Amino acid sequence: MKNFIRSLFTQLRRWLSFKVNRRLTYLGVLILIALIEALASGARRQTFIFFAVRDRKPVVEDRLISQSGSLERRISRYVEEALLGPSSVENYPLFNRDTQVVSLLVRKDIAYVDLSVDGVFTPDPAVDLRSSVTVLRQGILRNFPFLKDARIFIAGKEPYTKKIGSPGPEAQEKK
Repeated sequence: MKNFIRSLFTQLRRWLSFKVNRRLTYLGVLILIALIEALASGARRQTFIFFAVRDRKPVVEDRLISQSGSLERRISRYVEEALLGPSSVENYPLFNRDTQVVSLLVRKDIAYVDLSVDGVFTPDPAVDLRSSVTVLRQGILRNFPFLKDARIFIAGKEPYTKKIGSPGPEAQEKK
């Protein structure tokens, strides 16, 4: 056993005597440390969509979000991160900065997200509420593919629930 350990250190000393081998060893150790840290953190890359200031086109951002906790907590973290807005000042946030998640519930593979009343106000007149709600809904469905649907509510009311041109529930009851 002593000879084995001694021969192992001899081989290691011989390997590290070359400059290229030392650099490769350092690089390998750094990659190993980064891999262990990434696996231990429990974070996952998720995509966020915002609107560019210049041309109002959608811009995609990737962020690492912790995946610990319940499903509701993970979706809530995603929505809160989306409400914080983009990391670049060249992009508009989806909603007003004061908007908060009031409640979040997942039942039968459908996420129900209720935002505060501040969510009615968009940061720019060119970005309408319908676009912001649609982008947030699509982001939730893209990052949590096992969900069948995501319903966004603002102050307890679901915006844009009826299709344009279709009669409301009152007209259907009269028939």
